[in-house]
Amino acid sequence: MKTSPISTQLIHDLKFLTSKETEGRVSGSKGAKMTATYIANVLSNLGILPAGDDGYFSSLNIYAARLNGNVTLKVGEKKLQHRTDFGEISKYSNPTGNSVHGELMIVNDGEEINPSRLKGKVVLVPEKPDKLDLAATVKGAEELGVAAMLIEGGEPKWFVKSLHGSRENSIPVFHVRKSIVNEIAQLDGEIVQIELPLISENRTCQNVLGLLPGKDTTKILVLSAHYDHLGDDPNGHRFPGAVDNASGVSVLLETARKLSGQTLPFTILFAFFTGEESGLLGAKHFIKHTQLPISTVINIDSLGFEPVLNKMRNGHKEPGNWLADLSAEVIKKHDVEIAWIAGGEDSFAFQAVNIPAIGLGQKPTERKERSIHTPDDDLEHLYLKPIQQGFKIFNEIIEILIQHPEKVVNFPFKKHQY
Repeated sequence: MKTSPISTQLIHDLKFLTSKETEGRVSGSKGAKMTATYIANVLSNLGILPAGDDGYFSSLNIYAARLNGNVTLKVGEKKLQHRTDFGEISKYSNPTGNSVHGELMIVNDGEEINPSRLKGKVVLVPEKPDKLDLAATVKGAEELGVAAMLIEGGEPKWFVKSLHGSRENSIPVFHVRKSIVNEIAQLDGEIVQIELPLISENRTCQNVLGLLPGKDTTKILVLSAHYDHLGDDPNGHRFPGAVDNASGVSVLLETARKLSGQTLPFTILFAFFTGEESGLLGAKHFIKHTQLPISTVINIDSLGFEPVLNKMRNGHKEPGNWLADLSAEVIKKHDVEIAWIAGGEDSFAFQAVNIPAIGLGQKPTERKERSIHTPDDDLEHLYLKPIQQGFKIFNEIIEILIQHPEKVVNFPFKKHQY
């Protein structure tokens, strides 16, 4: 953790959220439920009222691809290392069985091959085509009886983890490090052994919701962050999710501490969403089911990539939205460049149903940025200064709305959207 003057309580939050006990906070896990309880206890101690269906909690089912055992890939006598030599592509890998045992077969892009030769083979594509339609390729391979696919995947430090799982039975699909593909290709015809205990399923998870009533309870400003992450690999690499999104959760908890003693002109809902990593599912569930009059949303997601907050996204592609324009003014006031980037975080779910929403987060500018969704997203590599800067920007936007409550108005939205 890279030091900076910052609240000791915020640091305590970061340490808990990234601890081994929280198990990478994947939705539906024991660690995620422990995290939800921790957040609820903080809100309760601050006197912030429960706003869920069951106290602070609102339950929902989250569909995700989850590992329940070790992933192995062995070609002949060569055993590859999970996450560093190869990584599963969970979006296309939901095998009917966990084990594969088949001959390696090299298939180059554009090569003419008798389809009957592919049945039961583990196909290696040694050079990934520039415009590969992976979904169509995997579907075609499955129909031809291919047992598994290995696809050259470049030279990342880590192969990233994803929770996006297939809802259909498919075959195991892996990215393999480019630097070892040629070595593997020399083993054409050798037996490949694969264990991929990947299960795509629903599990019950919780949004955590706390209400701070203001003078006007018909207007509600939602302050949100997602607390879920990817989950640790069983008996393998840890995924603490420090940047994504222990940073945002810690900023939001610290903001709750700051605002809890104030008399506010409107009501504030502190929303800690689950299921963001599976497709903004917690936010979408909230939008569909809430009976609260939601007016405006400020989401905070991912700070601490690099030493200084040089650039910050606000969840919009371009100027023209009053809240986005306001956030851009505040960001620039702090000598931070505005990044007009939209999508990929929870504010996008609110924008889709016409609720004014922004999604604040750090946009890395250094060439060697640390990647999220890898084991490197840990407390040791986290920079605190951009978290401190992000906290100031986040709270300055809130303060402007407090000083000008007329900006916070209710907008009609379509609950059936989700």
